[in-house]
Amino acid sequence: TSYLFREFKDYAPIINSYYLNGNTSDIIKILSIGCSTGQEVYSLAIYCLEHNIPCEIMGIDLSESAIQKAKKAEYSLSYELQKNLENLGSEWNNHYKKYFTITGDSLSPNTNVKQRVRFRVEDSSKLNYFSEFDFIIARKMLYYLPEKNLRDTIDSIKKALKSGLDYSQHILIDDFTYHKIPALKQMIYHVM
Repeated sequence: TSYLFREFKDYAPIINSYYLNGNTSDIIKILSIGCSTGQEVYSLAIYCLEHNIPCEIMGIDLSESAIQKAKKAEYSLSYELQKNLENLGSEWNNHYKKYFTITGDSLSPNTNVKQRVRFRVEDSSKLNYFSEFDFIIARKMLYYLPEKNLRDTIDSIKKALKSGLDYSQHILIDDFTYHKIPALKQMIYHVM
């Protein structure tokens, strides 16, 4: 289940720190693997807007229907408020509301947010990017992959990450994956 700003406090500060420390003179490029219906991607775009961080964010998923929903970007207001109240308290309602158009129970990111994101149907084990992204986020999806696909996905991720970046700081993956490939702890930033 996806929702806006899900466990967002775990990794958003890493992006802010990277930008503030002058690690890029350009736009921060972020890839979200297994983006489902797009809430994580839009949350990242809003975070970057809020902190004046120029960004381009791509979300990929194998599910064509999930990507279509991500592109449509219409979410249930009552559901999103409930999930975010559980996780962020009143912060979301008071602070991030300005980034959305609300019609009845429908919530949609505004144009300023949508301009920073793209979505594609794509297989994470066959990424065709070389040294392109500052951050790659793969959370809550890798543990579904068979070991062979997981290894191919990790290889694809390593190639897609910009050259010279420390893998341990720029690939954000959930903890469960380490049970399949313990050696990943050496190269991946640990985010619960």
